[in-house]
Amino acid sequence: MNVSSKQTNLFDDENYYRNAYHVALREFNIEQAIKELKKWQKTFFPPADLHKKIIALMKLATVSTDDINVLSELYAGLYNTDYLTLFKDERRYIKRGLALKIYNLLTEQEYNFIIPALHPAEIYIEMEDFKRVFSVCRQYLSHVGEKPLIRQFEAYAYYQEGNSNSTAISTTYAIFDNVLQCNPNYLCPGSFVKKFDYLSQMTGSSRSALLRLPFALWKDGKTFIVPNDDHFEKYLRRCINKERKIATRTVEEDTLYFYHLQYLAEMLRLRNTRKVVSRELMDIRTEMNEINNDMFSAYMNVLSSSFLV
Repeated sequence: MNVSSKQTNLFDDENYYRNAYHVALREFNIEQAIKELKKWQKTFFPPADLHKKIIALMKLATVSTDDINVLSELYAGLYNTDYLTLFKDERRYIKRGLALKIYNLLTEQEYNFIIPALHPAEIYIEMEDFKRVFSVCRQYLSHVGEKPLIRQFEAYAYYQEGNSNSTAISTTYAIFDNVLQCNPNYLCPGSFVKKFDYLSQMTGSSRSALLRLPFALWKDGKTFIVPNDDHFEKYLRRCINKERKIATRTVEEDTLYFYHLQYLAEMLRLRNTRKVVSRELMDIRTEMNEINNDMFSAYMNVLSSSFLV
């Protein structure tokens, strides 16, 4: 074999070991990933930090167990784990491998959070098993109750399946319930993301952007409020009754309170076929005005300009 052929083989080997290394990470086979790195080390251009990565992987191998809680803690904190910062380019493979391992440990009966920072729906999203996303979200909402993040997971699955109306409905539930508990990474549809990005640039704060998002989207006509949802209406009324009893509220708490009232007011308005403002709707609007006069004025201006009052 001539020198050129040897060089070609070495370059081919380098590509082979790199790919084999990535495959091992995607399968969360850490011991195999270490073996592939050691083989890659003998090629022309191994990564400069290869030895450090081997040491870090040896540490990671100590948590390669079948304990779903341990794996879930690692998955949830993957991007905050110091010794894994070396794997900037490979972390997506590690994440996929972890998701696969957790996925295989989950049963269809599990619908609650595995750990406080991880719900099965997030794993099913990663594995693109949207049927099970819908299943665990429905079970959670039925047995535990409303939670913005669960509604977001539901919306994300609808979005991936191309169901735009259901995406907007589920996301509207989430942001009007408690937008500060929403995860921007699961925000959809695209128009919602664009508005969030715009508000983030305008305010310089993701939290401030989130707090403004429900009203901004409603004003733009992007939200989708369901007028006849007994389950969500009962939930909203419970929230409102609790908020009424709080003597002193922060600005953020007042804003969330306003959104609860706004959603309820819109439910009442949208199902009012006689176009006569009911006594209850008048009372709710008075309450909205007392909580935030500026937002209420903007709210009524939108309705007046569209002849929807």
